[in-house]
Amino acid sequence: MIEGTYFSPDEKYDETLLSQINHHLGRLYSILENTKNSVNAEKVQLQQLISDISHQLKTPMTTLRLTESAMEKAITKPQELKTLFHTNTAHLNKLEFLISSLVKISRLETGVIKLSPSCQTIGDTILMALENIVLAADQKNIQITFNYSEDFKAYHDPKWTSEALYNILDNAVKYTNENGHISIELFTLENYTKIAITDSGIGIKESEIPKLFQRFYRSPSVKNFPGVGVGLHLAQDIISRQYGFIHVLSTLHVGSTFEVWLINSDSPK
Repeated sequence: MIEGTYFSPDEKYDETLLSQINHHLGRLYSILENTKNSVNAEKVQLQQLISDISHQLKTPMTTLRLTESAMEKAITKPQELKTLFHTNTAHLNKLEFLISSLVKISRLETGVIKLSPSCQTIGDTILMALENIVLAADQKNIQITFNYSEDFKAYHDPKWTSEALYNILDNAVKYTNENGHISIELFTLENYTKIAITDSGIGIKESEIPKLFQRFYRSPSVKNFPGVGVGLHLAQDIISRQYGFIHVLSTLHVGSTFEVWLINSDSPK
């Protein structure tokens, strides 16, 4: 006869039930804790975003206030008026771009806008992006080449992907000197379609490449160029939401290549 503690069927049932209750309570606690951490993280991100926006708005608003003060002094010299006009226009354009980009980012991040990707021709989407930078490229006599073909397909939302590509192309034009060149090439790989955008611009330091897609990041070397540092952040957000990614190759004073990789099937998951 083996001696030991004897449990009645009812006692064993109670132990099993208690174990299940403890298990579910543990899961509930874990969910609540994760939710709390998520809310706290979002709160920190919101505070950082508000701080970043305030910082970005400070300079153009200060300049516009100074311009208003200068105008009150009844400036009559044509050259001074022209300078004030161009300064105001530049800062108003910066404000317009900043606000527009932040609205797009916030609408994406909060789920107000849902991307609707499918596997379709990528060439027409690139042409949509090119339409918006041709004038700026012509003004700098920058040559643009593109190996367009209907054969290249990618899983993407044309409207938002053209927005992402425009932001990359806009930077390429901005940081390429007059008489430079920009090439757009398409490649088909086993699971991806690669869009390679190469410019003969000023290039990027290797140490700065990991920072390029941070919201509001701008290299100290481009402080004299227009921009607010949200275009590439928005581009990466759009591409990553379509299961793609962006890879950057660059040589200082030689140029840069932004590779946009998009899945070329209708089953990204």
